[in-house]
Order: sequence, then C-alpha cells, then structure tokens
Amino acid sequence: MLVLNLACRNDYKFGSATHSGEFKQNSAFSANLNKLHPAYVTGFCDGEACFHLAIGENSRYKLGYYVNPGFSIALHKKDKEFLVLLQEFFAGVGCFFVKSLYNKNNELRFVLGCQITQHSRDSLVMHKICSFFNCGRVEISRKIYDNYVVTKLPDINKIIIPFFTNFPVMGSKRKEFECWVNIAKLMTSKAHLTNEGSEKILKIKLQMNTFSKEDYNN
Repeated sequence: MLVLNLACRNDYKFGSATHSGEFKQNSAFSANLNKLHPAYVTGFCDGEACFHLAIGENSRYKLGYYVNPGFSIALHKKDKEFLVLLQEFFAGVGCFFVKSLYNKNNELRFVLGCQITQHSRDSLVMHKICSFFNCGRVEISRKIYDNYVVTKLPDINKIIIPFFTNFPVMGSKRKEFECWVNIAKLMTSKAHLTNEGSEKILKIKLQMNTFSKEDYNN
C-alpha cells in the first residue's frame, strides 16, 4: 500500500518529527498518522468525498417530504484502516442534534434527535439497531446511505438517554451528549415554549457546535 510519510511532522502547521517527506510501502497506514491534520483531510476530501442531498416523500413530515443532507467517502476495502482514522477524526458516524425552525405561526420550535448513518449496504445493521432500541425509524435513501433516527422526546428520555448514560460515548461527542441531555430536560419541562427557554436552548446548541473544534485544538 502506498503511503505518504509527511514532512515537518513536528511543525505546528503539519503535525509531528521534522524530516523530509517520502513515499514508501507500508501496510499500516495508521502507524504514520496517529492523528490526521485538518489540512490533509481537506485535501483528501477534495478528491475522494462528496456532499449530497436526498429528498423524498414521507408522510410523517408536515409537508410530506424529508430533506437529508449528507457527506460520504467511498474507498476500496483495503483502505479500511484509513477510513477508521477519518471516522475518529470526525468523531464517529452518529450524532446528537437539535434543529431550530419556525412553524406556520412564525414561532420558534425545536426538534431533538439522535442519528446513526451507514452505507446503504449496511441497511440490515440499521434495522437491527432500530429493533434493538425498539424506537425510532430507518430512513432509506436513494443514494448511498441509510439513517437510523430517533426524534420522539419520550423515546429519547426513556430509551436513548439511559442507554448512552450507562454506556457512555467518549471524546468531544460526550460533551455534545451532555448538552443534548440538558436540552431534552428543557423540552420535557416545556421550557422551549417560552422565550427564555428558547434562548437557553439556542445557547446550548451553539456550545455543542464548538466542542469538536476545542477538542481537536487541545
């Protein structure tokens, strides 16, 4: 397998032991890149990744359609180790999210959710996860990925939060989860229906978006 041994590895701009760059054969890609640099990831994604948008009919939504933005990278199975590094760089394949939107009466409302995304060839896994939690839904895309999504607040409170409390995620996603739990508490108490509560949720949402950057810089 052809691997780039990065130059200037201790340079703060590039990563870690300064020596000349060279190409060499190495079967363990992760041995040379313990932590991917953002500039490297950007360059790689420029050539190998894609941003896509899936739109489809779904009666569960008020307008009868769903819109799912996506980001994906497809490589040969021999490069699985590198995909694992990318997965770690982006903090996994799942997320805890909160969406803010205005209804027909121009009132600010929130949608809290947990989502896991996998390649469409792993659709069976998505359905197994759905059966395991006995809640949520699997959204099948016409593109190359499927989503397991939970957005009902009772399911989040009774199933999802207890599970990830007993089996915690690690790193920056742990901080995101804690913020997400705080939002769930506010929504359970109906605080999100007040201006003060909405402001609290928006501040927590902003905090969630900053954790991944802070975690990397530290």
